[in-house]
Amino acid sequence: VPREFACAINGHLLKEPARTPQGFVFERATIKLWLETRGSVCPITGEALTLADLSDDRDLRARIVSWQLSRARATLATSVSAAHGDEDDLYDF
Repeated sequence: VPREFACAINGHLLKEPARTPQGFVFERATIKLWLETRGSVCPITGEALTLADLSDDRDLRARIVSWQLSRARATLATSVSAAHGDEDDLYDF
């Protein structure tokens, strides 16, 4: 997973990226849980942070989806190619 597509708290691939005013990006559910259980502070800077301070990063979300689709296409192409060998033999079952 490219670093820019990973949550700054747990490193997981972002599904709903939420960006802080300082530019850090977290998975929305993860930062929400952090704020509820650890207090209203940014886990990176220690500065005050609330859910209202976060903004959805739709551009980043679109790039993540595009990256996932390209990986899926590459995986599919590789598996189809491996299943058929180097030549497409109509009668190779």
